[in-house]
Amino acid sequence: MTTKTRFALAGAATLALAPSACSSASSYEGGSIADDYDLSELSVTAGSDNYTEQLVLGQLTIIALEAAGAEVADQTGLGGTQAVRTAITSGEIDLEWDYTGTAWMGFLGQTTPIADPMEQYEAVAEADQENGLIWGAPTPANNTYQLVYSGDTYPDTSFETVSEIADAVNGGEQVRICVGPEFSVREDGLPGMEDHYGFSFPSSDVTVLEDGVIYNELVTEGGACEVGVAFATDGRIEALDLSPVEDDQSFFPAYNAAMVFRSELVDEFPEAVDLFDEIAEALTNEELQAMNAQVYVDGDSPANAAEDWLREQGFIG
Repeated sequence: MTTKTRFALAGAATLALAPSACSSASSYEGGSIADDYDLSELSVTAGSDNYTEQLVLGQLTIIALEAAGAEVADQTGLGGTQAVRTAITSGEIDLEWDYTGTAWMGFLGQTTPIADPMEQYEAVAEADQENGLIWGAPTPANNTYQLVYSGDTYPDTSFETVSEIADAVNGGEQVRICVGPEFSVREDGLPGMEDHYGFSFPSSDVTVLEDGVIYNELVTEGGACEVGVAFATDGRIEALDLSPVEDDQSFFPAYNAAMVFRSELVDEFPEAVDLFDEIAEALTNEELQAMNAQVYVDGDSPANAAEDWLREQGFIG
């Protein structure tokens, strides 16, 4: 038996932490991945953040790699954004999906987004090479932050733009907002948005909740907020008939997803980049919304949502 090349510096420990870390690729025979890619010499650790879209993308990564013959240790659901970033820069994991805006403003210390999504991606990809990271091609999907509200729950709430919210708050009107823990402190989140638009919610009108709980508050009469923060690719926006609020001053950067690899992996297995570039091209907002809704709304698992999508797209048989 040929020994596979392992990249993760914490390889043995990582495998011990993940009971189902390694699987056979035999379940995914057929399809374009098995026909076009041979990564049978590769053994890697895949990671992800711990919210639904990231869990779906993490499982998509594992299934795609296994279909190409690779051995994969599962470290998806590691924690928050910074935890996953630390894991890949330290070598605990070898690849993960990340977002251009997150890297630009969260990891690379920039304070001003680049308006053009491709220019934003190119700037991130170039800068992160110094950190030993290689960005694959970006998806068409842009998982940017989105303020939303429920006109059904609160008929008198009708904000078409963030500027209208700013004017209302500055004029003394109470507008209660629910935000996630990361959004509440990130420079590309609440503090930066308030600074950019020139207003500030009173602290009593800001409720910090787990991201998934925000939707319940928006559609419940007497809930904690009239306006909430969502991700543009979240399937619950459509499922719950939530109305989006336009970021009319273009504060939020583009958050196009892309696979991020440790450079050592790419040096020896450049074919892995080709594989995920092909997958990335098919990941539109609509496709991600549908997968997210399969989990959020239908109650299916991230692994099933990812596998169903890969089969529908012809990547696996």
